[in-house]
Amino acid sequence: MADSLFDRAMKADINACADYLNNRFISLHNRYVFSPGFPENLKAILGCLEDRYRTQCAGGCVADRVLGELYGSIVQNFGFCGPKYLGDCEKYAELAMAAFGAEEVPELKDDMLRQYSYLVYTYLDAGQTGAARKALFRYLEIKSRYGFRKRLERKELSRWQHAVAARFFSDAEASKETDTYFHWGVENEKNIRDMGHPWQLWLYNMGRIAHKLNKLKEAKRLFSESLKLCLSEKSGPTVRVMALLPVACLRHIGHLPGKDFNKTYCIVKTAARGLNRKYFKILFEAEPETVLESVFNSPSTLFPFSYH
Repeated sequence: MADSLFDRAMKADINACADYLNNRFISLHNRYVFSPGFPENLKAILGCLEDRYRTQCAGGCVADRVLGELYGSIVQNFGFCGPKYLGDCEKYAELAMAAFGAEEVPELKDDMLRQYSYLVYTYLDAGQTGAARKALFRYLEIKSRYGFRKRLERKELSRWQHAVAARFFSDAEASKETDTYFHWGVENEKNIRDMGHPWQLWLYNMGRIAHKLNKLKEAKRLFSESLKLCLSEKSGPTVRVMALLPVACLRHIGHLPGKDFNKTYCIVKTAARGLNRKYFKILFEAEPETVLESVFNSPSTLFPFSYH
């Protein structure tokens, strides 16, 4: 129905049309459809918005929320497509930050900073933990370990900031910052999280940190909590397939009852079938043990970028 209205709407409101195409673009990611190209109609409207933005900047208006959001979605799209598109991610992140007014428009500051979170995930997938750390500190607006601890103590971080922080510390070498974040997170877990996305990934990555620190009892609990959220009635298929992440880790540490595993695997396969069966073909062609081993050793193969 919306498609049938698009041409008429385009004559009256380019912003609404751009938001609509942006939402459709993101819906591809929700179905695990990752392609470095993007639709022709999105390219066309992007060109119009860029022309408008140049005119605005010449007149003194340095921000365009609609264009910034579209650039941000393009950053995510290239991030989902893998490390070989790192340069594209960096390019469009810079464009998005500029369109959100950089440091000059306080009202769009959070949108501007969010681009750093995308870069953290991209750098981590590319194995560039040094660059990821710099991007993380920019995203959290801190300059030192002391500043990080202060922001934690004041409970100033959003769910998205917690998600990217946990992912960073689960991938990077163990450090004092890792210990600081892990112990603070375990102590404050009940106060900061709920049943929604992306807390299932936060729990999964906290479990990975616990495993790294050889706290196996805590790792089991965190992986089990992550699995519970993935399979919650509130979770859609995009999140339910993520159950493979904690399941793979539970199997690795020897805490995966066969009855529970069979039920979970069936739920995951049903969700994958309704999303993008071609993308998840390994689920239907390989033995479960092979799938879980692959997910444990290389989670970004099935769950790239911000999906693990």
